Amino acid sequence: MQTDEIFFSTLTNSLSYGRRSAASFFTDRPVDYQLYPRNGEGVAQVPVTGYTSDTPLAEIELYRENQLAGVYSVKNHKRKGKNNFSVTIPIKAEPANYHFYYRFKGDTVRYTLARNVVAGDVFVIAGQSNSVASGNSVRKEECNPFFRTLGTIRKNETYLPGDTLWGIANSHGCSYGKPFFNGYSAHLLHSLVLEQQGVPSAIINMGVGGSTIEQNLPDKDHSLDPGTIYGSGLYRIRKAGLQQAVTSVIWLQGESNQSRGYHTYQENFHTLLQAWKRDFPNLQHIYMSQINTGCGESETASLLREEQRQIAMKYPELKMISNVDLPLRPDDCHYTREAHDTLWNRFYRLLAEDHYNVPGTWLTSPNILKVFYGDPGQTTLILEFDQPVVCPVEEGKEYLSQLFLDENKDPLRTERIEQAKDDPCRIILTLSSPATITHLTYGPDGFVKNDAGDPVRYGGPWIRNQNHIPALTFHRFEVTKE
Repeated sequence: MQTDEIFFSTLTNSLSYGRRSAASFFTDRPVDYQLYPRNGEGVAQVPVTGYTSDTPLAEIELYRENQLAGVYSVKNHKRKGKNNFSVTIPIKAEPANYHFYYRFKGDTVRYTLARNVVAGDVFVIAGQSNSVASGNSVRKEECNPFFRTLGTIRKNETYLPGDTLWGIANSHGCSYGKPFFNGYSAHLLHSLVLEQQGVPSAIINMGVGGSTIEQNLPDKDHSLDPGTIYGSGLYRIRKAGLQQAVTSVIWLQGESNQSRGYHTYQENFHTLLQAWKRDFPNLQHIYMSQINTGCGESETASLLREEQRQIAMKYPELKMISNVDLPLRPDDCHYTREAHDTLWNRFYRLLAEDHYNVPGTWLTSPNILKVFYGDPGQTTLILEFDQPVVCPVEEGKEYLSQLFLDENKDPLRTERIEQAKDDPCRIILTLSSPATITHLTYGPDGFVKNDAGDPVRYGGPWIRNQNHIPALTFHRFEVTKE
């Protein structure tokens, strides 16, 4: 006998047995498909609290799958005229479901408290369409019982307050508003955590397609406003009881700010970051992408990417990777399935280093430190990065000459691009003729002209690090004479 009208509400979950004329009322208990965050020992503590109308002895049976894993006595203690009880039950973070049953001692009848409860890790994803990857649906049989979420992503409508059920996360098609829709991006992160760490995960995806950073900000007077993107996501996290467990946020956004709001992007991101820190007290890590070229970008697109590059240098808790090498779908905006696979493997390696103590080197994108002339005659430019880089090679690609732009955004006439022999962090550009370059831009705004003069998408090559992660693009970086 069990009711579940409102998640974790007081007095709505009661069990009774007529012969004893006793009833138990639960103020906190697990619910079906819930994930509890694990502690440093790989165990989650599941609280069961409430009070009884009488003083019967009771117990909770814990099953791991179909095997009895423990029996826990429920002891009452008088407080303010009530027979209160409280018991904490440990479960291991592993790909196994735990089931909780309640019974009065001596009775043959038992009552189901919750089934398919797990312990594991918690992550938050936010941003616009590529943070959801709603168009990259997976087959139904690829859903895994250890991928969990609460509620669903809603796009344009106010979040439903009653949508507070836990369930198995799915990524079927463009399914905003469908039960437990979590996106293909979350599916990939779930998969990597389970495959590599052997634990279930809960992901709350706050991403909404087409949204600007302004639309992702909390309402300054009511951060829980369910009619906002931020408020609906925070509502789900609170109802899931995961606020204290959020230590990482992955942010994938920017395409919608390429022609509007790029000049205030840093300021808005700071506002968003402060809201995350306020609402997720244990937040430690932010993972972010510098967006790919494309998605209807304008002449100010490189300015937006430069704003993101500046953010990468401003916050020590933030790690950034560039997406410029990821293949796009025919709409010239959204990533292919292969692109998402690459992207989330890169994100996971950052997570693994920070959360799972998996050692790694050069997991973020190289960032430019300085650009200067290498000779008095001004025929060579030296680019110095913050980590070893690999020089792009022509290899039959006709567009390499359009990779660098001068202060007028004209392609830089280069004769040769090569690695510096004495410093792996440097690349040397040999100019076709002496030139006075005051500012250098790396990365064209999506389209360049081919030999016939027709616009084509610039698809590389790119400067990369030793792990093949592309360098961050930069806009109008000052050239010095060292």
